[in-house]
Amino acid sequence: MAKFKTRQGLIIEDLKKYVSEWISDKPDAEVYIGCDSQERDRQIDYAVSICIYDPGKGGHVIDRRTSHPLAKSINNRLWEEVNMSVAVADELKDLNIKIVIHCDYNSKETELSNQLYDSGIGYAKAMGYEAAGKPNAFAATYCADKAVR
Repeated sequence: MAKFKTRQGLIIEDLKKYVSEWISDKPDAEVYIGCDSQERDRQIDYAVSICIYDPGKGGHVIDRRTSHPLAKSINNRLWEEVNMSVAVADELKDLNIKIVIHCDYNSKETELSNQLYDSGIGYAKAMGYEAAGKPNAFAATYCADKAVR
């Protein structure tokens, strides 16, 4: 599987160790995980971003990009985004840190992704994580969006 990288291109060999070391002297640190996708060249590119935030001091973003065959539908593609975010959160859950899943689902009923808003956020919460959708999902809508483009 593809590895996470810093925005400067450093490959992270051990994700759990990397995040643990980054937060070791930051007792108020929080982790936000989001995913976005982009269809291109008969495949779907996904980017999962981990935003490690130290309140009042700033943050750090790492990303992982993967490519998959075309999804059967937009709903399948969007559901895979929350699945990927939860899977990464599961890798980090025993670090004893606040983890929030950011779903790239819009709270506006006029938007296509709204169809999965309640179920996607509900799924992340059922898996034991706090969760948020747009407009409060910066890890997905800004960080992962930038990484997937």
